[in-house]
Amino acid sequence: MEAESWLKQIEKVFQALRCPDEEKVLFATFMLQGEATDWWEMEKGKLGPDDAPFIWEEFKKVFHEKYFPQGIRFQKYREFDRLEQGDMTVAQYAAKFEEMSRYAPTLISEDSDRARKFENGLRGRIQQQVAAFELSSYKDVVNKALVIEKGLDNAQAARERNMKKRT
Repeated sequence: MEAESWLKQIEKVFQALRCPDEEKVLFATFMLQGEATDWWEMEKGKLGPDDAPFIWEEFKKVFHEKYFPQGIRFQKYREFDRLEQGDMTVAQYAAKFEEMSRYAPTLISEDSDRARKFENGLRGRIQQQVAAFELSSYKDVVNKALVIEKGLDNAQAARERNMKKRT
C-alpha cells in the first residue's frame, strides 16, 4: 500500500500548505518518481487538445486505478467487513478499525453505523456489556469498550492474586 501512503502524505502537505485545488495535480505530479513519472506522462498524453487538464479528484481516480486496482480495493473492503477484535486489545482493535475503515466508507457512512460495526466486532464479553448502554456514537462506543476492558483486566488480575494467596 505504498501508493496509498504516498497519496495520503501528499494530501497532508496540501492541507498544511493550503494548496489551492488548481495547483494540486501540478504539485503531486512533480513529486512522482521513476515508473510513476512515466505513467503520468502517458496519462497526460491521452488528453486531446480540447480536453481540460486533470483536476485533483480525476488524478486520484486514475492514480487509484493504476496503483490500487479494484481487486485489491475489494479485498480490503472484505477484510474490513470481517474485522473483529480477536486477540487484540480494544485500543489495538480501534486503531486497526480506523486504518481499515477507509476501504469501506459505504459500510460506515453514518457515525451510528460506525459505532455498530465497531461494537459488533468486539469480543463477546466486552460487546455484551457495551451493547447494554445503547450508545450511538463511535467515540462513545470505543471509550466504553476501553473502560470495560480495563475493568475486566483488573478483575482478572484480582482473581489471579487471590489464587496465589490461597496456594
